[in-house]
Amino acid sequence: MHSNILLIICGAGIVTFLIRYLPLTILQKKILPWWGERLLYYLPLSILGALAIQSIFLRAGRLSSGLSDFYLFGAVASIWLGVKTKSLTIIILGGIGAVALCALFSQVVITMMEGD
Repeated sequence: MHSNILLIICGAGIVTFLIRYLPLTILQKKILPWWGERLLYYLPLSILGALAIQSIFLRAGRLSSGLSDFYLFGAVASIWLGVKTKSLTIIILGGIGAVALCALFSQVVITMMEGD
């Protein structure tokens, strides 16, 4: 069992390395057309955006409004802080803080309602 897990981890590491290394070696001396460079320039941002949207609006494979999970509030706070401060540390801490405050507030409300 443990040798299988180690083999899977090593295999995943090799595949991950090759996916990143091979394009760099193949395209090292090649000049890309303008549209290819533009595509590669925006590719990481588009992938990050897709992952963030999926994390905010999908729960267990189902579409969620995001309101019940508080991630939408964290995303809105992060976007607002990003526009205002442009500081990655403040954006991350603000987004985490917004989610934490929403969770804390919901627990307080639930506790108060159970006390009635």
